[in-house]
Amino acid sequence: MSPRLLTVAGAFVVAAVALIAYKVGVLGYEISPQPAPDRWSVQTEVRLTAPEERTRLTFLLPADGGGQRIYDERVSADGMRFYIRPKDGNRVGVAVGRPDGPGRLVYRFSVQTRKSDGPRAVLPASAPALGDEERKEFTSLLGPEEAIQTDGATVSELLEELSVRRDDRAVALQQIHDFIVKDVETTNGHDGPQDALAVLQRERGGAHGKARAEVALLRAAGIPARVVVGVPLVDKKDPSVEHWVEARLGEKWWPLDPVRGSIGFLPEERLVLHVGDAPTFEASYVEAVDYRVSMLREAQTQYQIYERRVANSDRLIDKLSLFALPVKTQELYRVLLLVPLGALVVALFRNVVGVPTFGTFMPILISLAFRESGVGLGVALLGLVVAIGFGGRWALNRAQLLMVPRLSFLLTLVILIIAGVMVVAQHMGFNDAYTIALFPIVIVTMTIERLSIAIVEEGPRNATKLVLGTLVVSTCGYWVIASEALQAFVFTFPEVHLVTLAVLLLLGRYTGYRLSEWTRFRAFRKGGLEKAI
Repeated sequence: MSPRLLTVAGAFVVAAVALIAYKVGVLGYEISPQPAPDRWSVQTEVRLTAPEERTRLTFLLPADGGGQRIYDERVSADGMRFYIRPKDGNRVGVAVGRPDGPGRLVYRFSVQTRKSDGPRAVLPASAPALGDEERKEFTSLLGPEEAIQTDGATVSELLEELSVRRDDRAVALQQIHDFIVKDVETTNGHDGPQDALAVLQRERGGAHGKARAEVALLRAAGIPARVVVGVPLVDKKDPSVEHWVEARLGEKWWPLDPVRGSIGFLPEERLVLHVGDAPTFEASYVEAVDYRVSMLREAQTQYQIYERRVANSDRLIDKLSLFALPVKTQELYRVLLLVPLGALVVALFRNVVGVPTFGTFMPILISLAFRESGVGLGVALLGLVVAIGFGGRWALNRAQLLMVPRLSFLLTLVILIIAGVMVVAQHMGFNDAYTIALFPIVIVTMTIERLSIAIVEEGPRNATKLVLGTLVVSTCGYWVIASEALQAFVFTFPEVHLVTLAVLLLLGRYTGYRLSEWTRFRAFRKGGLEKAI
């Protein structure tokens, strides 16, 4: 390798390190922007199968209060009319009509939580029975509901059996909570009806059923209580919906977890979706509905700090920062700046490891398509399209078309296959199939063409190696591109790509053995040329 090339590559690395060190040490940029610990971005997604013009969705929305503040609410439901109205102390979102496109309604919002810095509250040793004024104020939280049969005979008998102190609400609350936690078995909620009476009679039930049973006993004992529905605030897609209880004692609502037994606090930080026993989501005039909630700690706060700094700074480095771009352009470049790293992964696999792939950039384009679908679903959908397209290409051999008409025919066939797969999947209720439309259609077409040629010219074995190599490199490229931490780092320090350029320069002049050849020539390596022959 020439000294001049090494010098150029070294200069790139030194420049990148110097720029990053200057931005961190002098300008105060963080190597890894930390997400705000108390701010979350939450997304509620509703996917509909076969919606109609009269389709109506009703879902309860989170509200301010109880240590949480909701802001920056946005709804994406093209083709549907959406409005919010109050109901029984909650906020209800209503969407009416047939949505455009793949049938999705997305409700996004940000939430800021407020944790108490003081010690955990301790249940008072004693609290007198409810007075007339309080009983009048909380009438609705002392009576029966459809699934909370406060007036059931089983409820009264249990209160007598447990010798619940009706004259002391604090003692009664502790007695009832202990019974629900210790004596009522916790199930997955699919063991039968989950109304309060059914759970108390079987002495087993899911979290929702146990919460209803505890509320029924508390209300019957003269303690205002309600079911609360929420989700744990964790960096997770599709977190499970949790049900717990709030009981009024003194001037405070006391949270009670009927499953894990906590009283006065919750085992983890949770977002309250709504209070009361009403269903979280209802839909009419639609075949099937998929309701999902996902959330992520907000890293945007740190980005906003950078944007303000860049806007007010006179330093050249700040003015050249990508944070000076419009927000939509920033979102685009957060992804595009990872493509060079994906290309570096392809170069490493091809030139150092010796993994064959279809084309140079096809694996990284597939990796970009996997960002929406995930690896497992993406591989399945891509395999399906290529398999059907390959069958069509094989049947086309007899026609002996010229190359350009043949490729155009194949391109049209691929588009029709993708459209057909999306329609069939939609009718089967497989809503994630819309991500297939994001596949690079021209690249998929060329893959089918090259796969056909490879089988003829190189045989099925080598063609299989090309397919497997492409999938392996695409998967590794996806892990690079899908990394949120890497995305934040590269966007904040795009000069790191000087290191990428340096590595690619050195790889371009690498003529040594590849790792796969180390295995391929194992016999020659151990016994010399004569033994290998």
